[in-house]
Amino acid sequence: MSTDDRRRRIAIVGAGLTGLSAARALGASGHATVLFEKSRGPGGRCATRRGEAGHFDHGAQYFTVRSAAFEKDVNAWCRLGQVVRYAPRLATIDANGALMTGSATQRFIAVPGMNTLAKLLAADLDVRCQTHITALTHDGLWSLQDEHGERYPGFDAMVLTAPPSQSAALLGPDDRFAAALQNMTMLPCWAAMLNFPRALPVAFDAAFVNHGPLSWIARDSAKPGRMPGERWLVHVGPRASRSWLEDAAEDVLPRIVGAFFAALGIAPTSPSHATAHRWRYALAAAPVDDGCWIDAERRLAIGGDWCAGSRIEGACMSGRAIAEGLQQVFCADAHFTAT
Repeated sequence: MSTDDRRRRIAIVGAGLTGLSAARALGASGHATVLFEKSRGPGGRCATRRGEAGHFDHGAQYFTVRSAAFEKDVNAWCRLGQVVRYAPRLATIDANGALMTGSATQRFIAVPGMNTLAKLLAADLDVRCQTHITALTHDGLWSLQDEHGERYPGFDAMVLTAPPSQSAALLGPDDRFAAALQNMTMLPCWAAMLNFPRALPVAFDAAFVNHGPLSWIARDSAKPGRMPGERWLVHVGPRASRSWLEDAAEDVLPRIVGAFFAALGIAPTSPSHATAHRWRYALAAAPVDDGCWIDAERRLAIGGDWCAGSRIEGACMSGRAIAEGLQQVFCADAHFTAT
């Protein structure tokens, strides 16, 4: 069998880190991938908001390394200068106030913004942004259709890396994976981006918040490779985020600002710029460690960070698991055809 005979054409719905990692690994095995992403750019929650007020990492804040495979990737990114270690002055905030805390955990960030990691992985890939896939069909080959009725036929395999409920909707209620996907609860997170004209009198650069509605605050401008200024990123915890989920951003923002100053324990001051962003599918309530789900008969793979521990590392490793699983399916197909 020739190399061309082994080459498969694979559609990937979702260009977050799982979809991008899967595409890179499948490409390294000689396959052709097309990624369909409904947002304006790749990366998912590995996101950076840019504007006149400066840059904000308003999604994933940093990442850690647990596996040797991911460590190899991170070391390569560090050698390129596009990933660096992140060691903020760290605190924990509870009902008694802020307590400075040391941490042996090695944290990493991309520079100049967290979405640099997505750009690294997306380089040279066929990523079709602002393409919202709304329907799938399978008749031996896979076809996709977007919200405008445009069809994309002729794919040998399908990869779904969208949030579980969205993947379930694409597959339909009678699909073998539908119930499990619908039962995978994803927790929301409101984020606020605050810019101040002068430095706040705070002795730390980041804090885990264990009291009140917030979960995390960080002086975004204190991260390595960032623009100067006094910019703070605030994440609301799952409970409050769920309570405020359908509220308008302009109504949620004052609540976040008030909780921010209450957590800091200092007198409020008006930010020169403030905006809020809702992450509807931020974190799996009960992530699994399956890596991915594979249907060999249909050449279908499903994955995401929810399938590998809800971390950036998990998202990337889920993408690799998808590529490895599909490659095994392709090899089995080739063996069956040859015999």
